Amino acid sequence: MNENRVIEFYKKLGLYNEELFKYLRNNTLLVDSNQYDFYGVFTKDDGNYRMILPKISSIFDEIVWVHEYAHIILNTGEEIMPNIMESLFINMYCDNKEDVIKRTQEEISSSVSEEHTLAKKIKLLIIK
Repeated sequence: MNENRVIEFYKKLGLYNEELFKYLRNNTLLVDSNQYDFYGVFTKDDGNYRMILPKISSIFDEIVWVHEYAHIILNTGEEIMPNIMESLFINMYCDNKEDVIKRTQEEISSSVSEEHTLAKKIKLLIIK
């Protein structure tokens, strides 16, 4: 698997910018999802972005990509819009939503903030 569905998703939404995606891809550290459990977007001192993302091997990895790209594309540090983007991706590309719903429910029960909890609850409302 690769990032093609993520790119296709953003193209369908009219949010794809080839230069931005190329830049992000060139500034992304890919890690094995079974060896690393934290992903994200980081702003370097010079104002440029750096991302840590899982190598894509499952729908869950693709969802992480959609989420982290949304932070940059939508220019937001908050969590609600990236989770809405996740929901749209899931509805478009995920055949087995039960696994995603279960994982999201687990994320809610271990959430570290009210914002994350609210964002995940909104995500569940959209994908059900």
